[in-house]
Amino acid sequence: MKQMRTSFLLLIALLTAVQVSAQTDSTEIKAVEKAVMQLFDGMRKGDSIMVRTAFTENPHLSTTFIDQNGNPQVEEGALEGFLMGVGTPHDEIWDEHLLSIEIKIDDGIAQVWAPYIFYLGEKQLHCGVNSFQLVKTINGWKILSIVDSHRKVNCGDD
Repeated sequence: MKQMRTSFLLLIALLTAVQVSAQTDSTEIKAVEKAVMQLFDGMRKGDSIMVRTAFTENPHLSTTFIDQNGNPQVEEGALEGFLMGVGTPHDEIWDEHLLSIEIKIDDGIAQVWAPYIFYLGEKQLHCGVNSFQLVKTINGWKILSIVDSHRKVNCGDD
């Protein structure tokens, strides 16, 4: 009987730990998603400060694409140039529609995979996938790097 009671208590403890872990994961997933959405909300608003605070101090930004000769290319970008573009007044809204978002977290790192279509105002300019790496800091989740693919065809409505 004592062994059965011990097994029962162990099962209750295990189920409680799984439930707490699931709640934590859900909270962390929402926090990671919020950090990513801060970037896109800032882009739509043209708010470079909002965008800047979504990133770590020295983030890495890259874009991949196929050039006119069919060769794969990688273009490195600087956050300061991106912030200047976001913060410079422009007539049309920069609107990156995320088609889905997949988040994976382990301790203080997160990976986000997010296919997108980018619109300048009402005009679709390009599409691809954003791959984000985030880290948890004392100020919350921050974007450490973004690598995105960039194409003008096969965007779902061709």
